Amino acid sequence: MNFQDFVTKEITKISDFDHNKLDSIRELVRKAIEYYELDSFEEVEKTESTNRRYLHIYSMMEENVLSKIVKLALDHNGEHDIESVYEGYIIRDY
Repeated sequence: MNFQDFVTKEITKISDFDHNKLDSIRELVRKAIEYYELDSFEEVEKTESTNRRYLHIYSMMEENVLSKIVKLALDHNGEHDIESVYEGYIIRDY
């Protein structure tokens, strides 16, 4: 399945998907990691006040794939990429 088909299909499965909510985009990123069997993963750090999500990226190729998924999910609107969706909490393991 190509990236556009994946994004379209998964967005319809997420009942409360909102292109403007970072949590919706992050959920789609998690689904892409699982579907495409990427080595990247999301880690949640729980604190008293909030849960902070970190994205560990395994390779430049995986980062490019996930950035493409984000851009397709946003219909090319805005300047978001994987870095902005995770608000800079990216750990590159390559």
